Amino acid sequence: MQIAAPLQGAIVFLTGFMASGKSHFGRQLAELMQVPFYDLDAFIERRQGKSISSLFQSQGEQSFRTIEREALEHIVGEIRSRGPEAMAVVATGGGAACHADNMNWMNAQGITVWMNPPYEVLMHRLSRETSQRPLVQGLEGEALEAFVRSRLSVREPFYRLSNYEIREPNPVPSLWLKKI
Repeated sequence: MQIAAPLQGAIVFLTGFMASGKSHFGRQLAELMQVPFYDLDAFIERRQGKSISSLFQSQGEQSFRTIEREALEHIVGEIRSRGPEAMAVVATGGGAACHADNMNWMNAQGITVWMNPPYEVLMHRLSRETSQRPLVQGLEGEALEAFVRSRLSVREPFYRLSNYEIREPNPVPSLWLKKI
């Protein structure tokens, strides 16, 4: 597939709230572009030998965010070690864009894409996955909705710094690439 000019030699960082579809879309996009795919959370789990939930519980969110930034820098270093024009797709964790200067850093390193499905789609996905997501474990119904609305209001200003936004609940990578 022909890669759109803005993506030539770029690392594509997928940002967005948990359950927004970053990993799913990222795998499909990387396959279509014929470039490596990195899932930041999976990378951290392999490197640390613990689940994200365990890291949150044992070290707290602030320590996790330090680990997350170091992992992000490691991934970018690995990609760039293949040459300055090396390309890849990186699905970040839901909070990665919102800590330290991560969003500005990712924008400087490549192209950022905010995965922003409709709120109802996000809630439907999250309601089925609360046990797998450390920040919403044990939440349901109104408590889950209140948490999501509160967290989204804090995170959206960071996500808005992305170069692109995808609002579709199930975006098709080939169609998205044509829009660029």
